Amino acid sequence: MDELITQRQRAKESDKLKSGFIANISHEICTPLNAIVGFSELLINEETSEKRQGYMDIIRSNNDALLEIINNILELSRIQAGMSEFNFDETDVVALVKRMAERYIPNMKQGVCLQIDISESNIQVLTDASRVKQVLDNLISNAIKYTKKGAITLKIEKSDNNLIFSVADTGCGIPEDKLEAIFNRFEKLNSFVQGTGLGLSLSEVIAERLGGKITVTSKIGEGSIFSFFIPYRHALSDKKNIGSMSELYADQRKKIMVFETVKSDMQYVCEILSKKYDVVEITDFEKLISSFILDQPNLIVVNMQVAERKDIIAKLRAITPSIPVIAMTTNDFYHDQRMALENGCTDVIAKPFSPTRIEEMVIAFIV
Repeated sequence: MDELITQRQRAKESDKLKSGFIANISHEICTPLNAIVGFSELLINEETSEKRQGYMDIIRSNNDALLEIINNILELSRIQAGMSEFNFDETDVVALVKRMAERYIPNMKQGVCLQIDISESNIQVLTDASRVKQVLDNLISNAIKYTKKGAITLKIEKSDNNLIFSVADTGCGIPEDKLEAIFNRFEKLNSFVQGTGLGLSLSEVIAERLGGKITVTSKIGEGSIFSFFIPYRHALSDKKNIGSMSELYADQRKKIMVFETVKSDMQYVCEILSKKYDVVEITDFEKLISSFILDQPNLIVVNMQVAERKDIIAKLRAITPSIPVIAMTTNDFYHDQRMALENGCTDVIAKPFSPTRIEEMVIAFIV
């Protein structure tokens, strides 16, 4: 009976969230759409060139706003559904931030300056540059919206094994009771400021997928500081050597990444391998590539279901052709072996296998 009551409450909450989503998104879409439709009609009948230009500027501005709303909704849905790709590569984050600053400086309000606080001239890191830029775009855009005078400061600093990006402003600040809520979907500090309130929610999801986190500190009337960190993984001079890590792990236990969707099989493999190796467990194939970059394992063991995804193995091989990838299969061994090898795997092991069998295979590939 208690379970039924709990399920009913969850269903009501879900319906409430859906209703709130539809109400919010309808309002946010209709606002720029109304301007686009209205000023398009006025543009048709307007003969004065000056007014026509003004109408076109309004239409263009609202086109951009509408596209931002739709793109944020679609992107958030794709990421949370595991359908959005994250492509890690060697990135000069200092150059990235400076390019962004150059683009934003002409759009700053009168009385507000954009400044950069970076002590180093070059910081190379393995990350998804487009995703880092996406988060910074959201944070800078928000800072511009809520800052009427003073400065917006972009900063990069190293802390332990993390790289921290921060956007500080001298804007209106955020009430303490709103600090956590602002990361919720459609949560906005000021309902009169244009935007869906999806930007921070999307930024939080992206930061987590990059292996980091986003935080905020703020004081009313003094401004806010939004920070997000990502693991500071040094880019190697030759990316193709990422899989050959004997030098990196000379004084450490070897690391093995295991992807498995069956809970009992995951536990079995990890029980065997964890006695001699550090094991990284992955259950979401969309996180396989990002986790590989962040954890830098010596060997990967994957469920055959993933091995059959040519795009996943191809992405691994694009980063490093040398890391051993062992596929586990429960189907026709010879068929799966051929498929796995054709798709870029190093070898195949058939279930059920003994502890000795998997240990021998791992030892054969880890030197």
